[in-house]
Amino acid sequence: MCTQNDNLYSESLSNLRAADVVFLIDGSKSMKEYFKLVAESLTDFTKDYIGNPDYRFGVAMYGDFLSPAKTSIGDPVDFKVIRDLKADYSGDFRTIANAELMAKDALSDKAEAVHTSVYEAARSFSWAKDKPHFLIHIADHGDRQKPTDTVYRELAKNNIFYIPIAVEGEAIIKESEIFVSHTKEYLRSYRTLN
Repeated sequence: MCTQNDNLYSESLSNLRAADVVFLIDGSKSMKEYFKLVAESLTDFTKDYIGNPDYRFGVAMYGDFLSPAKTSIGDPVDFKVIRDLKADYSGDFRTIANAELMAKDALSDKAEAVHTSVYEAARSFSWAKDKPHFLIHIADHGDRQKPTDTVYRELAKNNIFYIPIAVEGEAIIKESEIFVSHTKEYLRSYRTLN
């Protein structure tokens, strides 16, 4: 006999025959040397889903806040959707390697508006109601502050499973360690209903 949780688990597995996946990419200057690798990785990751309309993929990039005086969740941020959620018929994400970086750095430091960008990605896409939702976040630097309940609520509203991936370059700097520590905050504090 299956418990209710076992049934939910089985249902979730069967639902993975379809998904909405958004890649949120740190588009700041510090990521420039990694963009070719990121683009190749996205192309490789999605190759098994080419032409399958049950899987939709989107891409967004971010940088930092636009004003040193406004650095709260929801304040203006250097953020853009590069690809709306749609089925992948081309199998080629390599154009991301040539995307214009988010070079504005109003705060003149290495930290970025990570959590505001997660918030923006959660609310900027038209997530399908009948599919699991995944936000795969690729970055090298963290935020100036920890994630907040506002971010968690926006993710939960769309039932988004958040998957952070830390890019480790030649030098491990404090900002990279902060990104990793903040991903642990998401793990401890953010849960979807199921």
